[in-house]
Amino acid sequence: MSIFINLTLDNSNNFEGQNAFVSFLNDTIEVLGRLSPSEKKQGEVLFQLIFEDMIFAVLKSQCMSYSILKFVADFLYKYNLKIHFQCDLNIFNIMTELVQYIKHHQQHLAASKNMEELKIEACFYILQQYLQNNQSYLQFFGQDLGLVSEILSNGVFKLPSLDKSQAPKYTSKSLIKRAFDMLSLLCMNEMNFTSAIDFLHAIHILGIWRNSKPSSWNLYSNVKRRSLQYSGLKNLGCSKKFFHSFYP
Repeated sequence: MSIFINLTLDNSNNFEGQNAFVSFLNDTIEVLGRLSPSEKKQGEVLFQLIFEDMIFAVLKSQCMSYSILKFVADFLYKYNLKIHFQCDLNIFNIMTELVQYIKHHQQHLAASKNMEELKIEACFYILQQYLQNNQSYLQFFGQDLGLVSEILSNGVFKLPSLDKSQAPKYTSKSLIKRAFDMLSLLCMNEMNFTSAIDFLHAIHILGIWRNSKPSSWNLYSNVKRRSLQYSGLKNLGCSKKFFHSFYP
């Protein structure tokens, strides 16, 4: 734990040290995997440090160490603590704590917003890897813990308001993409899917994701204008040359 703090939390720019620490953890886990069942049990102390201390040390710190959180996510996708390492650590409870961290996240000042959004993004990644291997919990996380509602109602969409604090919580493109990836997984459960459709249907019909500025209602295509004088599906008939050709 002391090595982890020195290499990550005390120096967030020490990427070489962070990567070396993650490599050390991977090597240690590989060695544990080759031991006998009784010997694997001794590795429980290491997993307690990783899941109960290191994750939340990163989330509470004033800097960001994405490498350790990515390591946790990749580990959860690859291994099952009970099956592979005879470890009784309650990962389920830790994952529910990550959901609470996401839900209690507030918008921060610009100076710290990027770092905080990276932490939320990492939490989504960890949860996604965990739920991919534990899909029986999709409905519980989506409905009982309210993760579907959190993503849609607070994270990505918000009713327009003059109070900027009421804007959607997620602003970075990478975080929004990660949230939608999480939503896609959650919607493999029928109840989660139904609640998401109900919410998005109202958004679509009422257009409440827009604000009061007339310009916000303009929809732009990402395709380039055609160089020829004839219009077609590529530019949706929006070239001036098209109108001049037929209406001189």
